Amino acid sequence: MKSGENWRESRVIVLGVLGGLVVTAFLACALRLAFTDIAPPDDTDLIPVARDIDETRNPVPALRSLSMDSEGIDARMERARLMKRGEESWDRQFGDALLRDHTEALSLFRSAAEQAGWQIEPILTLDYDVSYLNEWMKAAKLMEFESLNHAQQGDQPRAVESALTLLRFAEKLEGAQGSSIHQLVGITIASMGHHALVKLLDDHEFDEQQLKNLQRELARISIDPEAYATCFRVEYRLMKNLIEDIASGALNDSGHDFFPVESNFGFYVPRFLFKKNQTIKEFADVYRALTRTASMRRSDARNDIDPGLEERFGSKWRMMLSTNAIGNILLSVGLPEGGRLHDRHAMLRVSRELLGVRIALERYFRKHGRLPSDLSLLIPEFLDTIPADSFDGDPVRYDPAKRVLYSVGMDLEDDDGVAEKEEPLRDKEEIVLPLGFTETSN
Repeated sequence: MKSGENWRESRVIVLGVLGGLVVTAFLACALRLAFTDIAPPDDTDLIPVARDIDETRNPVPALRSLSMDSEGIDARMERARLMKRGEESWDRQFGDALLRDHTEALSLFRSAAEQAGWQIEPILTLDYDVSYLNEWMKAAKLMEFESLNHAQQGDQPRAVESALTLLRFAEKLEGAQGSSIHQLVGITIASMGHHALVKLLDDHEFDEQQLKNLQRELARISIDPEAYATCFRVEYRLMKNLIEDIASGALNDSGHDFFPVESNFGFYVPRFLFKKNQTIKEFADVYRALTRTASMRRSDARNDIDPGLEERFGSKWRMMLSTNAIGNILLSVGLPEGGRLHDRHAMLRVSRELLGVRIALERYFRKHGRLPSDLSLLIPEFLDTIPADSFDGDPVRYDPAKRVLYSVGMDLEDDDGVAEKEEPLRDKEEIVLPLGFTETSN
């Protein structure tokens, strides 16, 4: 009897041990699968076309010497800003002195704007110095001030040329196949040129030939969608290099096997919670979508761009508790705000289109003494085609009764040309360009 009981007890023990081994093996396999990275993703489509930089077409070395440092420059630039906005009366003596003190910087800026086909080195490492872009921005603000200063003195040709210099500089920078930071700086500088031209057209008289010449010059300044798409490929390579450096330990200066960047949660993350290839794939998917939608109208591109992190991963704690916590941290801080950059780029394109149509309308007005009832009446004498709104693809809007041209803007809703901001081309929700010329302009 005891031997039978002993046999049953032994069988239970054996079965228990075998069951434990099976469970352990299952958990081990599950953990292995959970912490096993995927195969390296195919990202050949995100590799920028290899090119040797022609240093004769690289303006950066010369422009690095562009400096806006001078005694009291910040206070002087602030006063110039107030004068541009009409919040302080125009002081010609102050304006002339400010421009004279920075003749060399403006000359460098102007020369670069005239240089054909910029080629600049792509930013592929985090330690790449882009501080020179701040000086370019200061010089651009001064160039905008120069345009208005010429106008104040009645020198319209030079005023227009200064404004066009801003647009040409921006065109070269945006087309140089740099990174998204170059695109953002280019867009900002181009906006300065647009606003300077709008103010010149609203405040000063231009004859038919001057308007025609300006319209022709604007048409020559183009935006290369392929160069814009390339900026995302360049930036993807930068992020991939960073991920590979983290995976190899090249950035681990702390001497322990933890992610060397403190997270938003205030603690370090073990390195085994990092799937390099999975993280690269996540970045590749986002940059691929941005590249694919670079030339799309915004209403289409918006549906194609990857959703935000909350939609992708859930809450931050859920991101942290995953088996790729480090990768999720990198995604949370490193994913580009491509949708916002697409919006800025669409604003740039539609602002330029609206400006061209505005000039065509003034030319029509000067000839006929009235505004056309429809933009189609501008074709073909004053306009080749009615440009499309970069946001929804429909023709740009025109309301002769309200005397406005406008785009539906970022919200893609037609608010009948009513903008919350009074300044032309400033409101992102409804990009409006009032027709500033009047009956007395005829």
